[in-house]
Amino acid sequence: MNENWQAWLIAGGILFVLELLTPGFVAAVFGGACLVTAIPAALGAPVWGMIVTFIGATLVLTTGVRPLFVRKEGAQAARTNADALIGCIGKVMEPIDKQSSTGRVFVEGDDWRAVSESNETIPMGAQVIVKRVESNRLHVDSLGRT
Repeated sequence: MNENWQAWLIAGGILFVLELLTPGFVAAVFGGACLVTAIPAALGAPVWGMIVTFIGATLVLTTGVRPLFVRKEGAQAARTNADALIGCIGKVMEPIDKQSSTGRVFVEGDDWRAVSESNETIPMGAQVIVKRVESNRLHVDSLGRT
């Protein structure tokens, strides 16, 4: 009795477990192709038939299914580091003044140098919203001007 179908199932299982450890949905594509190939192998297909099935299943899964998962995964990407501060509310700790190039805000537990996005002076204690980040400076706007 031909036991190739069991080898295809085991290879598919190993590749699916490997997918849990790697990003990109690549190992899962090959794992799925192994599972599809196990069907003709169980029906007694010759080796060349199994190879053709594996290649065909890999192409179908790569072009049809993988783009859906990769697109969905990328759509959920979150902003990180300083970019995550955009849209956050902060409190002015030192008045923000364009002429003297001074100003500090407290946002998300950290003290940052800040400049006014609208070139207005923002007094100490005012609430601001972070509009953008450039280097180590936050560009903010008075919360009343959002």
